[in-house]
Amino acid sequence: MTYKPSAREPGFNWDMHHRVPGAGFSDTSVNVMSDLAMTMKHNPKMKVLLMGGYFDLGTLYFGATYEMKHLPMPTSLQSNISYKFFPTGHMVYVNEDALHGLHDTVASFIRSSEKGQ
Repeated sequence: MTYKPSAREPGFNWDMHHRVPGAGFSDTSVNVMSDLAMTMKHNPKMKVLLMGGYFDLGTLYFGATYEMKHLPMPTSLQSNISYKFFPTGHMVYVNEDALHGLHDTVASFIRSSEKGQ
């Protein structure tokens, strides 16, 4: 198989249509932030963990945190979102120290959700 670095490359037919909750279809991008907000409103016990690298040029630190902190949902649900960033780029796991931190953070997140915290 040939690796294609972009879903917009000729011959790569990715369906970029997305039905935005409470609105119509968007064919410019697939932004699921409103889906996440709607899901959190329907399930207020849902926990979300956002992790990434401070130097990520694919999923920017400030862009990701801004989007999460501005979800269209009650402010009280913000406490259900946890954040953990590492001094890496997009592929956090290629840095061995960050890989261990990634593992420990996910394990702790899972343990806390099993306890219903």
